[in-house]
This record gives sequence, structure tokens and C-alpha cells, in this order.
Amino acid sequence: MKYRLAAQLIILVMTAAGCIDMINRPEDSKAESVTESSAADSAAESTAEQSSAGEQSMTGTGDAEVDEKMQYVQGEWFDVNGDTRLVISGEQLTLHFGTNYEKTFAVAAEKQGDWWYLVEKEGRDLGFISDIQIKDDGSLIAYEMILDADGHDYHFVREEQIAAEKEIVDLSKDMPKQIESKEIRQFTLNFSTKNGRGYGLDDSWRGASYSWTIEKQSDGNYVMDFDQSYDSYIGISFHDTVSAEYVAGLAGQIAELGLPALNGYYQKNNVDLPGYYLYVKYESKEKLEIRAEGNAADTCVFDLAKLMEYVFPMVAQED
Repeated sequence: MKYRLAAQLIILVMTAAGCIDMINRPEDSKAESVTESSAADSAAESTAEQSSAGEQSMTGTGDAEVDEKMQYVQGEWFDVNGDTRLVISGEQLTLHFGTNYEKTFAVAAEKQGDWWYLVEKEGRDLGFISDIQIKDDGSLIAYEMILDADGHDYHFVREEQIAAEKEIVDLSKDMPKQIESKEIRQFTLNFSTKNGRGYGLDDSWRGASYSWTIEKQSDGNYVMDFDQSYDSYIGISFHDTVSAEYVAGLAGQIAELGLPALNGYYQKNNVDLPGYYLYVKYESKEKLEIRAEGNAADTCVFDLAKLMEYVFPMVAQED
């Protein structure tokens, strides 16, 4: 009897346990399933968010750089080399040429190689101006696209920078102010009468670029070249040998005009205008250098017209 009751008690306990297990198992299984599903969904969402964030980050970096460049160029810019003014408002760029003409374009910042440019948004051009390069030095540069003349170089800066760009600086070198030798081995003179410069020359010599060189050859002969170049044609092109006496006369003219006293002179500013350059090398290895660039070359520190009187009779017949 005692054993039968014990056995029945064990059966009842096992049955109860089984019922409890049957009751609890579906809910636990469902909970575990829900937990695993939630974890999987969370992982998938996390992956998707990371992927999306990555894409947004890559896109944002590019857009941010474009926006940064466009923000940088907003406002007014002034051409150091002329009277052109550039105004940028949003994506609208207006070029003001003096006070009589202006033209407006829709522009965007675009990277080309290592440099950023302002370009026309529809893939066209900016009229006769090239794409505008955004420089790291706080300026914008472009050039005039013409075929039969020297194009204008645009150098845009902020208004407060103009004075510094146009300031003439003295870069002169301390060179001997006397030349003992009278024997020239090499002579070079380059200058331009464009941009309204006259240098005391006759009007017939205006509006051109000039190059005059003499060089002593290994055989002792002197070869002289003289070129007068206008925008679309050559006025004079002289190439011939000249006598030792002719070169000696040039050395005398240089001394008479007092050019050695200016030896080492060099002044310039950042305006893009042609300058003048005189260089003489003597048999004694003495050297004479005089140069000016930009607005510093608006006037000449020596009598250029008098020096040119020496060469004109020789080359005028080539005109």
C-alpha cells in the first residue's frame, strides 16, 4: 500500500511537470523566436543604417566640398589687370566689363585634375573667357580666348587686396655702376609700346613688341636680330651679321646714355603688363642689367628712344 501510494505520487508529480512544460514551452519558444527575429531585424537595420550613413557620408563629402568652394567665391571680385568686375551671388555669375557691358551665367564649382574651377552649369562656356580657376592664394584667374592677338589675363582679387597687388616693389640688385669694357659679347633689349606706352618714340613705332639681340659667334662675327611684332602681323624681321665697328658704336652709345649708373635696377608689381629688359654681357665678363615689369614699366628709367635711334637706320629698310 505504501509503495503504491509512492508510485502514484511520483506519477502525479511527473504528470504535473509535463503539463507545466507543455504549458510553458510554446510561450518560451515564441519569446525566443521573437527575440531572435528582433535581433536579426536590429542587425539588418543597423547594417542598412551603416550602409546608408556611408553613402550619405561619401555624398556629403563631395557636396560639402562643392558647397565650400561656392561659398568661398561669393561676392565681388576685381581684375588687377583691368577694369573687369566679377559678381557671384548663389550660382549666378555676372561679368561687368567696365561700365558699358555685362553678361550673366549660371555656374558651378567643378574639380578638374588637382584644381577647382567655376564652369558654366550647362556645359557651355563663359563667352570669350576661359573657365575660372579658384586659386589657393585667395584669387581667381582666367584668360581671354582669342586667336589673332595677345589675350587678356584676368586676375581677380577682393577689393581690399587691389592696393597690395598694384604696389610697386624694388627688387634691384647691388651691381657695379661702372663698366670698364667697351667690347660687347651679348646684347638683349626687349620692350613693348602696347597699352598706350610711347617711351618717347615716334608714333609709327607704337603698338608693337620689340626684340633686339646681338651675339658674338665663335668665329668672331656678330649676328643681329631685330623683330617688331604687332598682334596679327610682323612689322620688321631683321636677321644679319653686323660689323665689329657697329657693335663698338653701340657700346659707346650705352656709356654715353649713362646706363651703367642704373646697373641692377629692377622694379615691378603684380599687374600683368609687358615690361622692358636690357642685358649686356661684355668680353671682360662684366654685366649690365636694367628691367621693369607691370606698372613699373609705364615709364622707362633711361632714354629708350635715343638708344633705338642707333638701330633704326639699320633695320628700317626691312619694314
